[in-house]
Amino acid sequence: MNKNKNSICTNITFDNTVELDNYGVYIKGKFGYERIKLSKRVDVTYEYIHEIPIISPSNRGLELIVYLKDLNVDGLVFETRPIESPEMQISITPIIKKIHNDQYQIKFEEEVPQESILLIYYGYFVLYKATFVDPIPVILKHYKQNAENISSITAIWAIEKLLKAYPKNKDLKNLMKYWQDKQIEAKFIQQYEFV
Repeated sequence: MNKNKNSICTNITFDNTVELDNYGVYIKGKFGYERIKLSKRVDVTYEYIHEIPIISPSNRGLELIVYLKDLNVDGLVFETRPIESPEMQISITPIIKKIHNDQYQIKFEEEVPQESILLIYYGYFVLYKATFVDPIPVILKHYKQNAENISSITAIWAIEKLLKAYPKNKDLKNLMKYWQDKQIEAKFIQQYEFV
């Protein structure tokens, strides 16, 4: 996690007309600003991925408003994680402008990939999370297209976690069967090679 000081920028276009009534973190969506609920968990695992809200950002890139009482912007840290690999952390650099008391509009220097999870830390705790697409199709595609590069043990472990979050998902159940069959085949080949 990158703990660099965040810069408050004055030479980028921000919308000073946004007014919010309630404290919180908001992402600019296609139909205005959508509030993200405070996260119940600090970790990001497949087992709890269904708890992360899906918000479609505006076409102009990722924009946030952080409206927190007595906020110290230097305590904010932003990162993304690929949906298919949520343990990989990628820091993103915020450009921050104070627009009202306790309200800061935030944009980012880097383009944030659609197929990622946004994490917002304040201090050392993950307070807010959001994703921009339904994670299941992304994960299904990853485990189908990368079958040659993923061990069956890793895939089965990940899919078991996903099935805890989505126990009725037929595509995940079919994917689990595929990987279990692949594991049996690998064991058979290994045993055959010893003979």
